Amino acid sequence: MSSQGWRTIRLPRDEWERVKEFLQKEGLSPAQEDFSLWAFKGENVKAVLFKSGALLLQGKGSDRIAQGILDQIKPLKVCEAGCDEAGKGDLFGPLVLCCAVISPENYKEVLSLTPRDSKDLKRDKVLKLSEELKKIVFYKCISLYPDRFNELWKETGSINKIMDRAYRRLIEEIRKSARDCEIFVDRYSSKNPFEDMRGVHFVERGEERVSISVASILAKAKFLKGLEKLKEVYRVEVVPGSSKEAYDLARSIPEDIRKKVTKAFYGIR
Repeated sequence: MSSQGWRTIRLPRDEWERVKEFLQKEGLSPAQEDFSLWAFKGENVKAVLFKSGALLLQGKGSDRIAQGILDQIKPLKVCEAGCDEAGKGDLFGPLVLCCAVISPENYKEVLSLTPRDSKDLKRDKVLKLSEELKKIVFYKCISLYPDRFNELWKETGSINKIMDRAYRRLIEEIRKSARDCEIFVDRYSSKNPFEDMRGVHFVERGEERVSISVASILAKAKFLKGLEKLKEVYRVEVVPGSSKEAYDLARSIPEDIRKKVTKAFYGIR
């Protein structure tokens, strides 16, 4: 229960219309709200849905309405796993790939934590939310630090091939504990590398799936911690991203250390 008079819930896209109907039955009327997909307002509560799928509830009635909405949402029939990565667009740090499994019994608890694409979240929120999610979802991750990533890059010359192999390993591990899960991988190439794997879907706009949002947060948190680890081990400054600042910083680092903290994929050497 919220003590602040507000709540948030992650709404799956296929539940948006059902929730609108529920809010109207509860006596709420359409309202205007900047940057929202839609909004409804009643005597003691306002509901605002954003593009990320996050539903903000404000007012004294927010807890009651939140519970009503969760009761409306259809439960998962089988467990669902989402797979996403972090660090692909970053000069420094590891490439982290994660698959996260949401079980039917924990689905609504996950929705109550409002997971969404980690790109929409600040650093502290990513780290905090990842710790909360790890308590209720089963997950597996692979972290390819620059020294290992660079070996694979030299071998394959393709970041997609590196990711294909890593995701296949993760999916095989997930299947050992969650055999009947439907698995969704956020699309990162034009060709589906998982066509031969039963129940694995390579999907566009993966951030619209709750399970992929969970994987995105877990991967981003692990990437951020990986940056800190490299900073401590090699005693150099590292930054996320691939900006001019990042390149200038990398060039200021001795070459033997640079190979340990930056990805050859970005062609700095």
